[in-house]
Formats: sequence, C-alpha cells, structure tokens
Amino acid sequence: MKIKCRVIMVVNLILLWICLIIGLNTNCRDPFDFEPPPDSLIQAPDTPNLLYPPDSFVFMTETPYVDIIMRWSTVDSAEKYLLELNADTILVDTVSWAGYDNIEFGPYEWRVKAASSKWIGGYTEWSETRYFDTRPRPQPPQLLLPVDGTIYNDSLPLGVVFAWQPVDDARFYEFQLFLGSNLVQYEVYSSNVCTTYIDAPGRYYWYVKASNPHWQYDTEWSGQWCFDVN
Repeated sequence: MKIKCRVIMVVNLILLWICLIIGLNTNCRDPFDFEPPPDSLIQAPDTPNLLYPPDSFVFMTETPYVDIIMRWSTVDSAEKYLLELNADTILVDTVSWAGYDNIEFGPYEWRVKAASSKWIGGYTEWSETRYFDTRPRPQPPQLLLPVDGTIYNDSLPLGVVFAWQPVDDARFYEFQLFLGSNLVQYEVYSSNVCTTYIDAPGRYYWYVKASNPHWQYDTEWSGQWCFDVN
C-alpha cells in the first residue's frame, strides 16, 4: 500500500513539473486574470433603401383583389428583413414581399429594417416610411362636348371646344383627334377642356383617357364620339 501511494505521489510530482514547464514556455496567465476575447459583433450597417413602390403610389385593380409588391435594397450580411406594413410586422427572407388586398382598399404605410446575429443590437435602423394606396382602376372620362354626331357648317378654320368629365385624382388627360382613320392631333392636357382649330372638312373622331404618374394604370380610352365639318 505504501509503495502504491509513493508511486502516485511521484506521478503527481512529474505532472506538476510538466505543467510548470509548459506554463513557463507559453507565458500562461493566472486563471483569475483571464479576460474574454474582444466582442466579435460589428456595428449594424445603414438602413435598407426602399425601391418600389415609389411614395404615394396607387395599386389598381379591376377585380376584387389588388396585387401588392414591395422591394428594397440588399444590406450586406443581413439574415432577415422586418417589413412593417401598417400595424403588422412581417419577417422576410428576401428583399421583396408580395401580397394582395382583398378586404378593403388602402391606404397603407410601410418601412423596412434588416436583422443579423452579427450586428451589435441585431438590427439596422428603420428605413424611411412610404405610403401607397389600393383602389379600383378608374373609369374612362365621360365625353361632354362636342356632342356625338354634331354637324358644323361654319367657315374654316373652325374652333371646336372639347370637354369631358373630370376623373378623380387624375393629373393629365391624353387627347386624340382623328380625321377618318388619320391621327391629326395628339395632346396631353392638365385640364378637362381644350380648343382645337379645324382647317379641313370631313368626319372627325375623338378619344380621351386620364392618367396620373402615381397610378399603376391609366384609365382605358373613352368611348368614341364623332362630329362632321362641312
């Protein structure tokens, strides 16, 4: 028994001697002085840039469903994106999100921030807030003057006043005038009234449609009206 204890003591002394040598050669520090390595997290990058739709855009439909899509710029090392759409927050894996509105029409507001486990705080700041609307596609303008089938027997050149019913939220009206099948005038007006001077007899046809730079679609062209110049 005494021999066994002596052997154990000798082995322990040898191990202690080896540990001391290794500690001296590696500049081992006192374990009570140990400090963790510097934090590996990095500062979160800039916020995502919103790409589509532009602010105040209007998604339109001719069905009970409005297709909606939003896109934003990629953020380096982002793992997820948080899309805030009105009161809802949606976790997204990519830099776009598509959905549809089938309950009621807008308006909506939205913004995005990126998330990553590599960043201090885990998130970027929120992007700017943008707004969009959803609504039915507007009906074409209703033509008013000259009344369909009007006949002019006046001398030429003849000033003809054209008028149509305004369309809510329209910014511009595209106007086309044909002599027979030949396009003789195409103009874009901000008003729903214009005057054109006619210098040739014949049957004329005219159309109007409404537009807005923020609309997803223009209206369809109005119905065709005509007038005769003798």
